[in-house]
Amino acid sequence: MHAGVTFNFKLKAPAAICLICWEEQGINALVEGAKRTPSSKNAPITLQLLSVLAAGTLPRPFMTFANADLQNLVLQLFRDTPNVRNFARQRLTEFMFSLPDDDEVSMAAGTVFQRLSFGDTRAAKDVFAALASRWLTFGKPRLQAIRN
Repeated sequence: MHAGVTFNFKLKAPAAICLICWEEQGINALVEGAKRTPSSKNAPITLQLLSVLAAGTLPRPFMTFANADLQNLVLQLFRDTPNVRNFARQRLTEFMFSLPDDDEVSMAAGTVFQRLSFGDTRAAKDVFAALASRWLTFGKPRLQAIRN
């Protein structure tokens, strides 16, 4: 903490990037870590990273904290493993559903939209789709929740 402000994004971003290098196992670990340790940074980092993976775009803000070797590894992953995109999209939606309440969802999604607004609209669309899946889904569970 520095004057009440934490700069641990600089530590968390490279760790998150490293996890995705293990493809599906790493993505699962990223999501599980965010679920086990919910914080104001973990959920947005997870949403943002999953959304850029789903969109097939590079995680530019994350890359500024990665050394050249890690950047090259991530670039290779994006070129050689298109199946990661579908898996990331699925986990993005599942993670959005796992957030405990609408306030937490709004805060995390708002943070991610702000970060993605600097030029990654494809990834923002994936966040929006996951958000819409959570908030606009109608079925028996949702109707029961509304009645209660």
